[in-house]
Amino acid sequence: MKKADKIYEEIRAAILDNKIEPNAPLSENEIASKYKVSRSPVREAIRSLEKEKLVTIIPGRGTFVSDLNRSDVSHLYEIRLALATLAARTSLNFISDSELEALAKRWTALKEQQSESKIEFWQVVSDLNRETHHCLTRKAPNPWVQSFLSLIEVHVVRMANQSMRSHGKIDEIINYHLELIRLAKSRDVESYIKCLSDHIKVAEKYMLQSINIE
Repeated sequence: MKKADKIYEEIRAAILDNKIEPNAPLSENEIASKYKVSRSPVREAIRSLEKEKLVTIIPGRGTFVSDLNRSDVSHLYEIRLALATLAARTSLNFISDSELEALAKRWTALKEQQSESKIEFWQVVSDLNRETHHCLTRKAPNPWVQSFLSLIEVHVVRMANQSMRSHGKIDEIINYHLELIRLAKSRDVESYIKCLSDHIKVAEKYMLQSINIE
């Protein structure tokens, strides 16, 4: 793996997991010193992060982790709702019962061992949330839908990690996913899409509550 790719992947993961907070500065010199590299691969990594809108470069001031405001959240979730429901509807017939059953077992296991106070537990919830939605949409036959979904996925992941820990109720999160999987398995398309839409709207509500903007 190229040095720039390694730096990019590690900083990207830290931003998505909220280990580096919004508006935090990223110093090229400090990053270069940490990874024992010149500033060239650091700049390359930062340019990649900028393309994903995870960082903002302000001339004369430096590089900062991008913030999320109410307008950003509303716009992203509007797109997510449209694309995710379209992808879910068109991919439903391509998802096997065994895939859905495996996901249901993992959510049920989380329900039995839930602990809202442990950061490690929330990370497991976050990872399974991401994996579940990926399973429900990744087989959509329209490659453009997949492409556009991937563009917003990084920000949805970042927002989900922030909002679930701040306002998410673990029972509600688990029950939504179990019901979503049940409806997907039943192939009741309209009920399945309604449940997914409701879930996305609730996720948006929690995200708006979690950001500090009046």
